[in-house]
Amino acid sequence: MNATMNLPQAGGAWRASWLVIMLFAFEACITTSEVGLYPPEEKAGAPALPPDPGGGAASADGGLPVGKKEPPRLAPVRTRIAAGATSTCAIDSKGGAFCWGDKERGQRGAGDRQNIDASREYYVWGLDRDVDAIFGGGDAHCARKRNGEVLCWGDTVYEESTDGILRHSIEDTPRPIEGLSDIATVALGQYFECALTTSRQTKCFGLDDDEVPEMGDEGESLAAGQSGHFACAVTTAGALKCWGDNGRGQPENDTSHPAPRPTPVMGLETKVTGVAVGSEHACAIVSGGVQCWGRNDDGQAGAIDSDEFLTPRRVPQLTNIVALAAGERHTCALSRAGAVHCWGNYKADGVRSPVELVIPSGAVELVAGSRHTCALRSNGLLQCWGSNDHGQLGIYGGDGASL
Repeated sequence: MNATMNLPQAGGAWRASWLVIMLFAFEACITTSEVGLYPPEEKAGAPALPPDPGGGAASADGGLPVGKKEPPRLAPVRTRIAAGATSTCAIDSKGGAFCWGDKERGQRGAGDRQNIDASREYYVWGLDRDVDAIFGGGDAHCARKRNGEVLCWGDTVYEESTDGILRHSIEDTPRPIEGLSDIATVALGQYFECALTTSRQTKCFGLDDDEVPEMGDEGESLAAGQSGHFACAVTTAGALKCWGDNGRGQPENDTSHPAPRPTPVMGLETKVTGVAVGSEHACAIVSGGVQCWGRNDDGQAGAIDSDEFLTPRRVPQLTNIVALAAGERHTCALSRAGAVHCWGNYKADGVRSPVELVIPSGAVELVAGSRHTCALRSNGLLQCWGSNDHGQLGIYGGDGASL
């Protein structure tokens, strides 16, 4: 549609005023043009447009806590991201936390579970725009404030400080984790939580009949499955230990029995520098490459000739990998240069070998939900793809963004 505007003929002042208005309108169009949500193309395709949930638009104001009026806006630049099973969260450049996607169990942290637009970002109340890290997994999210305090919301498990009895709770707004302080990172699974302290202590609760695995002071990093019931930790010496469900040999390669305590993973080529845990598979970074094991019926463990294997196998074509993200049946890897490779059911059908995706300006962080993945780009914009059945991609309408 074409439109013509006749400017008033009332002298320079009028013309100057209209010029200012037109300049503001033009600038607004440039800003909102970056909001478009599109999945990344595979490497051989055309460059993708920037998919960025929210794109700086005001958060939806439905179901705000009593006394709250206009929620803060999401600043255009994100600094950290996190994914739950069917939800996504981000920290903006002002230290605020915002979430979108599933809300049935309080995952958005907005103080409500109303059936309003899931694809819009919602401000997480009670964090005072003082967040420096955010974590996700299962139906919960956690945020770490700059003073080291960790608060969680969604379907979580809390440990009572008085008698040590575990309490399961659904929280619509952030609540402090009792008995934990000086937290470096948090790994959230389906109905369990693990935390790594700054002194390298690993503490978990809600996993395997409420047993709490202890690893001493050797923890380096943590990972937990979005839909599974097991977790893994990389030690300071470069070993990998896992515990929990073991139906596909995830924690303990030579058996399918549960591993209630941290158990070394055998068959890894060298020291481990990173790990990601899916529903029934796991992957580790070794010497810049990737080894995976467990369930592989959709190619999520990166092998072309088997639907399941207990011994870690090298995933081909991957070098200089610095981070991994695993969903229920897919895995993605981030290279030092910012390239993203995915395999498994990261789109409609399973892919058994890595495919490089086009991420404009390169990625600096990678997270995965059960059936969706998001990359934080070096320019602070966010790019997501996969299932959108709960609005976790930040796209209004549609079941997903296929590649």
